[in-house]
Amino acid sequence: MPEFKLTLPRPHAAQQTVIDGAKRFNFLACGRRWGKTQLGMDRLIQKALAGAPTAWFSPSYRMLGDTWRELCEVLAPVITDRSQQERRLDLIGGGTVEMWSLDAAGDAARGRRYATAVLDECALVPDLEHAWQNSIRPMLTDYQGDAWFLTTPRGLQHYTKRLFDRGVDPERPDWASWQMPTAANPHIKPEEIEAARQDMSELAFEQEYLAAWVSWEGAVFRKILEAVLPYSIREEMKRWRQPHWLDQEQHGHVIGVDWAGRAVPVTSRCSVWRGLTASCASWTACAPQNMPCSAADCRLLYTVTGR
Repeated sequence: MPEFKLTLPRPHAAQQTVIDGAKRFNFLACGRRWGKTQLGMDRLIQKALAGAPTAWFSPSYRMLGDTWRELCEVLAPVITDRSQQERRLDLIGGGTVEMWSLDAAGDAARGRRYATAVLDECALVPDLEHAWQNSIRPMLTDYQGDAWFLTTPRGLQHYTKRLFDRGVDPERPDWASWQMPTAANPHIKPEEIEAARQDMSELAFEQEYLAAWVSWEGAVFRKILEAVLPYSIREEMKRWRQPHWLDQEQHGHVIGVDWAGRAVPVTSRCSVWRGLTASCASWTACAPQNMPCSAADCRLLYTVTGR
């Protein structure tokens, strides 16, 4: 039997962390240029090469184009049949790759069955809730297939936040979620990220580069990152490149709430919080565990604080 050699990009350390911790349903909320699409293609290719039917879903036909061309190039040595019109690749060993746009024809793939489904930039999918519940999720039933949701966060009220929360819910053991900033990609220079921070609003930078679930409605609290992070934002970006630092450090945080409009602080919650996620309304949801607040753990202020 002839042998074929494929050259695939080696996952960087953060991508490998996701691969190692993957479950059946995986939600990846990461900053821009983190490498979400590359990771999705890697997961799709691995399953297709094993002989399984796989599917790639994009928000629009235009966004589908670049991924289609790259998959055709990477898989060229093992492609037995290619349909440009149907965006379908048949591979040696029986595996298939089918690609779908979820804009105008979101239900076109109904009736298919897949072992892996990748939803790229899923926050941009029109009516993602309908597409997932009524179309894509049933496609995974025959093979008990897995799914990958790839996106940059789009606010606390977006359906993607509900999917992300399943990955941190102990009652949903078949889900896993990750939240990583652009700086976790070792191929992006820290000075470029810092330059972007200076050109963008605080909320836009937190969402697009730090992958934070921010609230764009009545943003009252400001400079939250500076308050909760033990180091400056620029230093935190550098520290992301040091292995395992997230597993070695923990910081408690408290938010004070004056419900009656008087100067009497009330403790809301204290949590162990890891990573570069920061939003006045979402930080507790990102914590791996919740702990009772005590004066020995942290200081009580009117905004989130740390150190």
